[in-house]
Amino acid sequence: MPNDIYSKYPDVFDSTHWGNIECEVFETIKPIVSLKIKSKLMSELISELNEKITAKYFKRLYGKNVVKCATNDNDPDITIGNFPLEIKVAKRTISGIAAWRGGTFSKREGDFIFIVWDFIDNLFEYSVYTCYLTKNDWQVSKYNNYYATNYNLKLMRNNPTYRNIVGDIVLSKRNIPKPQLVNLCHTEN
Repeated sequence: MPNDIYSKYPDVFDSTHWGNIECEVFETIKPIVSLKIKSKLMSELISELNEKITAKYFKRLYGKNVVKCATNDNDPDITIGNFPLEIKVAKRTISGIAAWRGGTFSKREGDFIFIVWDFIDNLFEYSVYTCYLTKNDWQVSKYNNYYATNYNLKLMRNNPTYRNIVGDIVLSKRNIPKPQLVNLCHTEN
């Protein structure tokens, strides 16, 4: 049943917790930001850090027997109780939009955490959203030679289970949904 995790583990969707998680991700990745690593690789690093740090964070809250982190791609990124939780990460594009890509296992049905990130003047800005997806919610690529599916902000806004956790989605003058990122991490150089 969609969103049962909300009633059993409501703290998983609390903005304070995700602010703390994202700041820990930023503190971990901050030393390599100046290396100007490509966005795709940086998203993969941020995604992996989110999985590990989120699991560690919620283990402290709910106990190590309740929260599990994936050990391979076949498993959900995180399991809290019996509820799978997938984490998807994407960099905000130059035009200010965001879309997440996924392969075969990304299309698993369940609750998803979607994170949009960007570095602006060495500040880590991000938004965090959630919604429940089925396999059919993912868009298939228009290109025959490209395997990945995607999910974007427009699809998300139309999903009845969608919620903002940190940040927001705003509409441009052309009515295009764009992530409104925030910086809740205190940085000192």
